[in-house]
Amino acid sequence: AAAAPSPARPLSLLPFLPQRPTAASALNPFTALLLEDDAVCHNSDQLPAPNTAGDPHFQRHHIKSLNADIVIRQLPSEGLSFQLWPAATTLLSFLDNRRLEFRRQGRQIRILELGSGTGLVGIAAAAILGADVTVTDLPRVIGNLEFNVAANSEVIAASGGKVNVAELNWGNVDHMAAVGREYDLILGSDVVYHAHLYEPLMETLRYFLVGGE
Repeated sequence: AAAAPSPARPLSLLPFLPQRPTAASALNPFTALLLEDDAVCHNSDQLPAPNTAGDPHFQRHHIKSLNADIVIRQLPSEGLSFQLWPAATTLLSFLDNRRLEFRRQGRQIRILELGSGTGLVGIAAAAILGADVTVTDLPRVIGNLEFNVAANSEVIAASGGKVNVAELNWGNVDHMAAVGREYDLILGSDVVYHAHLYEPLMETLRYFLVGGE
């Protein structure tokens, strides 16, 4: 009898990785995501209250394949993870232009996004592909990430998509175990700001792609 095929490993679309650092950094790789003048962590209760009318913190992104918009709140004063970066909109366009290719899978695909930030890519993936998406980032980013997911709940649900929000410090075994491994696709855009984040990112990718090997 033929042997059963081994489970498919998830595909990673995580570009723009830096060169491997030559020496380990003494800096904490997670607090390094903060701006130098933004050393104090703020929880979700301290974030500005929503007010989309004429508020420059909100950006609207059109999804042409759905003829619908995604609205994202960014808070630049809170740090790098609260801002939109060009690679996110580029990846959104990539998914938007290839919607039918992904939808031909015949089932709902599961997606993990690393370093989700404002959540634009993960939210767009859920809406465009009708996917079950888990968006992840540092604990201090979760409040704004949850806000943006909730703000776009209708466009996500209209396509049969779903978005889960989870804390994930790269390399944190407890966080990774809680997120699980059953994913078809791993997404990330502009996730590395400092070279010393390379190793925690590689450790996290190894966990999800090859079971930590």
